[in-house]
Amino acid sequence: MLAYWTEKLSAGFVPEQAQESLAKVAKADLSAGDRRKLEALASLTADPLAQSCSLCQAPAVPASALIDRAGGRLFIAGGAGEGLTCLELSSGRKLWHLDAEQIRRPGGMVLADELLLVCDRWKHCVLAVSAADGTRRWTLDTAGGEKNRLDEPSDVTLVEKEDGSELWVADRSNHRICRYSTQGRHLGNLGRRGLVAEEIIWNNTKGQNQPEAIFLEFPETVFTATDIDKEKSVFVWDSGNCRVLCFSTTGVLKRVIRLETGAPAGHRHALRLRLLDSPAGPVPVATDESDSALMLWSPQGDLIIRIILGPGLFGPGSRTEAVRIISSADGDNKDLSLVTSKPAVVDIKKEVFDLPSLLQARAAVQPDQARWLLALWENQDNSKAKNEVLAQLWSGPFAEMGSEGIVRSLLHPDRIIEGQLSLNLSRIETFIEESGRAGFEQAAAELSRAVDSHLESLIEHTENILCKQALPEEVVLDTWSKAQASLDVAFFQNKGNNQNEALRQDSTLESMWKLPDSTRRSGWNYRLLSCELKRREKSPLLRRRRAARLASLARDLLVRRLENLRRLEQQLDFKSEPNRFHPEELIAIHRCLITIKSIGQVTGILAAEIAAAANGDEANGQPAADLRACALLAPDGDLWERLYEKIGRQESNCQNIDDPVGASRPAAAKVSPKRRLKLLRNLVERMANYCKTLDESGKVAGIPGKITKRQKEFFALKAALLIAVLKIDRFKSRGLDELTERARKLAGTSWEEIVPDLTH
Repeated sequence: MLAYWTEKLSAGFVPEQAQESLAKVAKADLSAGDRRKLEALASLTADPLAQSCSLCQAPAVPASALIDRAGGRLFIAGGAGEGLTCLELSSGRKLWHLDAEQIRRPGGMVLADELLLVCDRWKHCVLAVSAADGTRRWTLDTAGGEKNRLDEPSDVTLVEKEDGSELWVADRSNHRICRYSTQGRHLGNLGRRGLVAEEIIWNNTKGQNQPEAIFLEFPETVFTATDIDKEKSVFVWDSGNCRVLCFSTTGVLKRVIRLETGAPAGHRHALRLRLLDSPAGPVPVATDESDSALMLWSPQGDLIIRIILGPGLFGPGSRTEAVRIISSADGDNKDLSLVTSKPAVVDIKKEVFDLPSLLQARAAVQPDQARWLLALWENQDNSKAKNEVLAQLWSGPFAEMGSEGIVRSLLHPDRIIEGQLSLNLSRIETFIEESGRAGFEQAAAELSRAVDSHLESLIEHTENILCKQALPEEVVLDTWSKAQASLDVAFFQNKGNNQNEALRQDSTLESMWKLPDSTRRSGWNYRLLSCELKRREKSPLLRRRRAARLASLARDLLVRRLENLRRLEQQLDFKSEPNRFHPEELIAIHRCLITIKSIGQVTGILAAEIAAAANGDEANGQPAADLRACALLAPDGDLWERLYEKIGRQESNCQNIDDPVGASRPAAAKVSPKRRLKLLRNLVERMANYCKTLDESGKVAGIPGKITKRQKEFFALKAALLIAVLKIDRFKSRGLDELTERARKLAGTSWEEIVPDLTH
């Protein structure tokens, strides 16, 4: 039962149900440890609701609300064509009202002196009205020109700066943040549309001189709060990506808070989010529209509790009522109140947001999760309190958990790309530094060594994954190649209408389809891990050793790639007509091609890491010789040649491809370069004649365009294969260049789709 309610803290619990159930557990004979967990759970699941105040004249469906305590006013936006209402805070009496004709679908609001700025989502503008009587003053509806209009602006905030204030608008359906002067002059935009996955791809594949991009997906709210560095900052709730972006007041991205939701990956919460100020930093808090839940996170994004408020606010069985967080007009973000569709204003008890107490309770409930203990230390008010917590941790939970257990708990490999590992690593490093200063030098040193060891093991683990992705298992290759060949045969037999494409793919085939993407993801993981390890390394010797290991691994993979090129060359019929194919030939193509592509992708990743690990240090002996071998083994060896020149040219025994530093060549029948060139010439001539026949007869026998495209793909494959092997043999002639250009023109778009996989 204790485990059940522990899980419900993040999944969502109803306080009344939790308290009733835990009261029964309290009567059982519990161990001291379980008794502590029970007490912690009881404090976490207590009723959070405080006093309530009815609002008889308020909108029935609140969309947003703003409280002006200094002026004694409450502004409530109606979400069902109810307009905007201003109420007297003490009595709930209506002071003024704008109907749906004046403001159709009001959203977020901000008060600037006596000017109320409110977003009208359906009229696509920001409306400025008098806070005293609702008189309309001006409208803002463009972002840098008449054609660049706002689209469903959802929130607005006032950013106070030394050189003048700005208005920041969440332009929701344009997926950006628009900045304006207080006079309405457009100052620029932040962000572009995209999901986190797209942002990761962009920033990992962008050019060297391109800036990193900020992707937004339906930014819902924008607000100011004091960040963990004690600086006033602007926070954007990127709802589609379930994260909060923290910007400086000048528009520079400072950090990202990735919010844990407790939901399956890809699930989108309909959250209305705000930040509360705390001594340790901003505390994200939100209401979830799906079940009237209140959610609260640590400043680092750990989900602490998810309380389902519906039954307490509206009675048992209620599912469709609305709950909204009330924003504060005077910048007081320490208290929280809600406006509900009763309608009423409900205060939340202050102890609900006592962050140290909450984290202490979570640590008691889940003592095996170091993140709660670390967050407990981070969220103390002052240095003295932090040192007291340090002493408690190192004399108790952390000592029991051990350095390796702490590191494994925090540095998990599943969220490397999203930045969670880097964030937790930074948190651990700060903790190590503070522990050393507080007198726990030995424990801090052990934890630091455990971090280095764990990063090394993660890198080795990722290397193993890359090797497996570069060299799929034989059984998998057989399954893949035969299945793909059967699809090709059916494709030709049905004249381009492949009836088998809708056939269910089993897990093996699905994994092969996704292999390039998963390999690219592994490469990004590897690069980020390498950057973190390199940042912590003090010895250049360790970097050189890693570069040497990677060079040896790349050489072995390129030897295997050459073997596959040779094997495929032997299994293809270069003398057949372009419209003739055999099942055995199709199987060989798919079997070898997937490995050739995978090895090329992985060795490209390794080349980048070798360059980063070496960092200009001179290598000698075997590493340089391995790089030279890679230059000889790759069809286009320019990349490896440059790397060899950069790291250090050395005289070695590797002078030709027949003996790449002792690497065994495939035991294949030798084909002279001139013989291979002749095969290429005949192949090109046959394809040229075939294309000429097609053009003259207007598609022979009505062959569909899909089939002729596939025929060109196979022609490009065969031609590129011969060219690749000739390049490895370092054969150069004007005739080869001319044939390559002719083949490229004959293959058309198929050339760019096939050739890079074989010749790079």
